[in-house]
Amino acid sequence: MEAIRKLRKFIRQSEHQLESPRWSANWLLNKLPKSDSIEKNLDKLPLVKMFLLRYTETITEYQLRRLSHVCSELINLGEPLRKWVILRKAGLSKERLTQDAKSVLNELALF
Repeated sequence: MEAIRKLRKFIRQSEHQLESPRWSANWLLNKLPKSDSIEKNLDKLPLVKMFLLRYTETITEYQLRRLSHVCSELINLGEPLRKWVILRKAGLSKERLTQDAKSVLNELALF
């Protein structure tokens, strides 16, 4: 329960930071003290395991978060939304972009 409380507190503090790294299980676990011990005993900690399943990001979710962060920055600066600019600023490549992220990018950008 202590690990869950710490993870929940971290999530609440970080959920509006669009520029943070991908919320993988390892990344979230590393925010805890004694993360190695928790990771090794994850099968004995079903609540922590369920929490990680609920709050870890898929690659698509992470890409969409990065795209939305860049688009909001460009809109605030009054700049046009161009695909190549969005991809470059988001640190993404066309080749590795998931299908859902491609669809969103095509709807948002001009060229």
